Parts: sequence; structure tokens; C-alpha cells
Amino acid sequence: MSNIPVLKPLEVLRILENLGFCDRPNLESQKLSERIGMIYSKLQYQRRSQQNCMETEGAISQAEYHIYTAICQETNLFLFHRPDTVFNDYTGDAPFHKYHNDRPRFSGAFKYKCLRSKGMIEDYEVKNTREWRLEKRFQVENGYRFVSELEPQEFKKTRGIFTLSRVGFSESCDYGLVHIAYSACGYSCGYYLLLHFNAAIWQRQVYFMSYVV
Repeated sequence: MSNIPVLKPLEVLRILENLGFCDRPNLESQKLSERIGMIYSKLQYQRRSQQNCMETEGAISQAEYHIYTAICQETNLFLFHRPDTVFNDYTGDAPFHKYHNDRPRFSGAFKYKCLRSKGMIEDYEVKNTREWRLEKRFQVENGYRFVSELEPQEFKKTRGIFTLSRVGFSESCDYGLVHIAYSACGYSCGYYLLLHFNAAIWQRQVYFMSYVV
């Protein structure tokens, strides 16, 4: 996708005019121009996202923050719509795997889907060999805070803390693998999420529970 030249809307219109496709009422030409403009914008956004997913040396890429935002729009697994969301300041791999790295991360259909995305698991493994400090470059519906922003007396009142991993991308940059963990009052669980970049947005495809204690 990143090697395909993307023509600007006016360039496309000139080509269509030369071919005789724009000899129609002005209203239809205007609609055609608007449609071409929308397609052009989506292609440009996808191009930028693909480029961003490769810019991972020394920092968390913007494409990863886009995925964090997409995760936080999900309310089926966690209650992100509540106003008291708290995140760990640093990224973290699945806790269970850190202490049992001789066991496979996942299995079944989820593993099969991940293996189909070339290079994604390898990218995930490399990025999550260490912790990375997060910045406030992702969005949650009712806002969020990092642990470092809490006052000492607030720790007991939090409903729990989320920890995000770095995102592993496929070589084509259209699939991403991420882990999210949640801990509160002696309870803890985690999920691997597989996301797909579709029509200029990241969407969750499947998830796999990594642990629960």
C-alpha cells in the first residue's frame, strides 16, 4: 500500500475529464469531486498510519496510540465509559508470560489468526522486552489519569489500574497485537487483542484471555 502512488483529487478529475467521464451536469461533477476527495483522504490517512507504525525506534509510535484509543472505545471487556479510569505510567507485557515464558502465549483460533499476520508476533516480542513510559496521546471517553497523577489517599479509592503493552504490527501494518491487564482489590486479569485497520479505523477482531487470578 505504501508504494502505490496516490493522486490528488484534481489530478483524478483531469484524467476523468480527458477520458470524457465528466461531461455531465455540474451537480454530478461536484458529487464526483467530493467522493474522490473522501477516498483520497482515506488513502492518505492509511498511508500515514502505515508509516507511523514503522516509526518505533526509541519511542511509542502514533499508530500504537491510535490502537490504545480504539481499545478504550470498547466497553464489552472493561468499563472505559466510567470517569475514574487509571493507567499504569509504563507499558507491560502479560504478567503470566513474564514468569512462565516457557509456555505459549495463546492457542487455538486466536493463535492461528495471529500467525497469519506475518511478523506481528515477532514485532510484539521485540517491543515488549522492556517497559516504555506512556504519554497522554490516546483518548478515553471520560478522560483518564496515570498512576503518577494520583494523590496518596486516592489509591484506595481507585476501581483498578490498567496496563497496556506495546503493539506488535504485521509487516503490512494493517494488523496489530496488544495486551491489556487490569488489577483491583486482589483481582487481576488480562487479554490479548487482535485489531485490524479497516476503512481508516482500527477495529477489534478477536480477543484471548491470557490469565485471571
